[in-house]
Amino acid sequence: MEDVKLSVSVLEAINTDVSCAVMDGEVVIRVVKANKINEYDENTYAKLKGISFQDGIIEVDMLSSEITRNRAEEYGFDLNGEFVIPPYYPNLKMLESEKPNIIEGGRGSGKTMLIRYLSHATQFSENRGVIPVDAYKRIGIYWKMDISFASIMNARGAEDDLWMRAFINMGALILSSEIIESLFNICKVNAEAKSYIVGIDFSGLKDFDADIPSELDNIGKYLHRKYIRFQSWVSNFKKLDEPLFYPLPFVDELINIIKSQVPLLSDSYYCVYIDEYENLNPTQKRIVNTW
Repeated sequence: MEDVKLSVSVLEAINTDVSCAVMDGEVVIRVVKANKINEYDENTYAKLKGISFQDGIIEVDMLSSEITRNRAEEYGFDLNGEFVIPPYYPNLKMLESEKPNIIEGGRGSGKTMLIRYLSHATQFSENRGVIPVDAYKRIGIYWKMDISFASIMNARGAEDDLWMRAFINMGALILSSEIIESLFNICKVNAEAKSYIVGIDFSGLKDFDADIPSELDNIGKYLHRKYIRFQSWVSNFKKLDEPLFYPLPFVDELINIIKSQVPLLSDSYYCVYIDEYENLNPTQKRIVNTW
């Protein structure tokens, strides 16, 4: 085994930024994803210059600290106590608007932090203390777009209509799962609402899918399994039978069922915050813009 003394000069950055840093008194190499990744399964790493090998093993000591957590994705979905509310926050027009909004900003400017803060995992956090009444009126749904997966719902010898319906089905499954998850988060912080939520009858959704469960405890698991099977179909659509696709009205009906059976949420509406929207293909963007 050969030891190699690492330095920036001996490394080639592949879609990353490479720099030296000091951690616990030791000089280390810091590798951070740099560029937007648009291609399916595109690599991000740093490699030694002038060295290639096959069927070998590279041993690297991985170091981390609280300082290295500089991306919103590294904090989880509950950002209570982590998100520093900026002075301009109370004046954000998007907090009152029911129309589509686009949040723009450079890398690391806090776009993801903001929309995760606005979403149900943070707004209904058990660590938040008293939940303001207006939090129940505007319920945030965070959707981190899986660009690698979305990108393969295109061409590959299939008609455009198939991939359009598949993309809509993906959205319906993900949004419905998040809406169900928001109910569980509300149950954790509001006992009165919980008494209604646990008894919701979802049987009205059987008009879309005769096999879908009617109970809260089972519907989320069912949607999750359905999404896993959908992912498998997308990857092997020529070999597997087409699954039952949900149209967007499935989500509308789910929301109507909740609002009609939970008094606290009777006037609520859901705001969907899409991360990585800009990397969708033009057809997928048009679909999202019609929702």
